[in-house]
Amino acid sequence: MYDWNMVEIILLFILPVYFIYKYPLAYRYRPFIFIPTLIGISILILLDNFTFYRLGFRIDNFKSSLLPYLLFTFLGCISLVLIAKHFNKKFVEKRWKNTHFLSMCVVLSFFQELVYRGYLMPKLQNMFTSVFTIVLINSLIFSYIHIIYPDKIRNLLLSFVGGTGFAFLYYYYPNIYLITVSHSMLNFTAVLFGLIGPNNSKNKQVFG
Repeated sequence: MYDWNMVEIILLFILPVYFIYKYPLAYRYRPFIFIPTLIGISILILLDNFTFYRLGFRIDNFKSSLLPYLLFTFLGCISLVLIAKHFNKKFVEKRWKNTHFLSMCVVLSFFQELVYRGYLMPKLQNMFTSVFTIVLINSLIFSYIHIIYPDKIRNLLLSFVGGTGFAFLYYYYPNIYLITVSHSMLNFTAVLFGLIGPNNSKNKQVFG
């Protein structure tokens, strides 16, 4: 089981990102890499008999999880604004009115959380018993995808810190609804100020 889980992680989480990093593709072509990967993960979810509950679609822990997610999101957004100020970053004018930008923040945040937390976290729990190891590996794999964007150091550092927070929260409070909202808001703030992602106001693609 350990070896097969590791093979899945390499094939689905490492190689597609490495391919784009090694052979840069225009943003409009990247879905041709990520969509088959998402389909492959969806097939494995069915084969592994993942339930919606196991994937984090839960309401039983909503009340007990709400406060931790609210605090993390609030502190995260404040931190991003302060970081943006430090780097003299100003928000992209009128981007917050762009419906495509807003919708993609939510859609991409949902699928990233479903894949990296809802699916990957249980896989790592099957492989390791240490909370530290599970959270560390999850955040490293999550931040790895951001290597395909400009300003690699800042993208990797911010996504690693954010990914560590997400992984830690999800480990103790597994709720796909709350973590999607939290991720969407942090993603929105970070991309709005050009801290992560393509950093190109003319480019409508939003990844984070």
